[in-house]
Amino acid sequence: MRPSVARTHDLSAYEYRILTESSPVLIWRSGQDSLCNYFNETWLEFTGRSIEQELGNGWSEGVHPDDLPSCLGIYLKSFEARTPFEMRYRLRRHDGAYRYVLDRGVPFHEEGGSFEGFIGSCIDVHDAHDAQLMLRAQEQQALETSDAIQRRIGRDLHDGLGQLLTGSSLIAKEIEHALDGPLQLRARRLSELLAKSVEHAHSLARGLAPLHLESMSIDKALFDLASMTSHAHGVTCELVSDVAIEADVGTRTQLFLITQEAIANALRHGRARRIAIELTRSDRSCRLRITDDGCGMHPQTAAAGLGLRSMALRARLIGGMLELGPAAEGGVEVRCTW
Repeated sequence: MRPSVARTHDLSAYEYRILTESSPVLIWRSGQDSLCNYFNETWLEFTGRSIEQELGNGWSEGVHPDDLPSCLGIYLKSFEARTPFEMRYRLRRHDGAYRYVLDRGVPFHEEGGSFEGFIGSCIDVHDAHDAQLMLRAQEQQALETSDAIQRRIGRDLHDGLGQLLTGSSLIAKEIEHALDGPLQLRARRLSELLAKSVEHAHSLARGLAPLHLESMSIDKALFDLASMTSHAHGVTCELVSDVAIEADVGTRTQLFLITQEAIANALRHGRARRIAIELTRSDRSCRLRITDDGCGMHPQTAAAGLGLRSMALRARLIGGMLELGPAAEGGVEVRCTW
């Protein structure tokens, strides 16, 4: 049942035509056969074509060739289902330039309820699209700069401080063996503290920059991450993977960091006790899935979280997409498909 709409009077055909023709929005209409039978003057001025050229499927000649298959697919699928749609595509302007437009279409019916076709409107969103691309490029540059700094610090921790501590630990062991009595016990304690310091420095280095991924597969790296998480936090963290995912070091790094952030969120915000990491592959794509049994994440926390935005950006860096939603276990599910 359609909701009733309060109105003082129905528009006459003349009033309706004046309204559509004077609108700054590009307006189109199609009939029961899905073919377009009307375009307003704003549309024709934008495209620089005549109404005869646009009627039927003629309008599709102005759609960018790369966008045409998805454009027609969305339209015809929605037309068949009689459901509203919204899509973005590039439409050729009268000067030959392709502009991104946002097209919204809805089915319309006669008073008796019979389906008559679709009516839609387009607005030029090209400038907003360019601004969004520029913002994403700036975010990507900032993330890459941050990653480079972290790699430098991580390498200094691992190769610099780590080696100094390792050398100090070896000297402490030599001193321990050369002494006896209370001094030997103190030297042994010093040796133990230095060994823990080496382990801590290497752990910090791995957290800042997963340098081990240069020579390690992603499934092995995630298996080690799961084991380390279980040991360090007293939770159950497991990797489920029955396939070998081939990926370059850049992709492996981004997937590892996405997983690392998802685990940190599950522990910090969700207070999870069980975390599952899953790697799967199909004919067309691969998927990384991290789920937990925690208390979930508040929508405002999800929207404002810098970590979540960085995960989405990391997914885009490898040509993928990140999705976030509730997990079956009651916590959060993070999915990265690439």
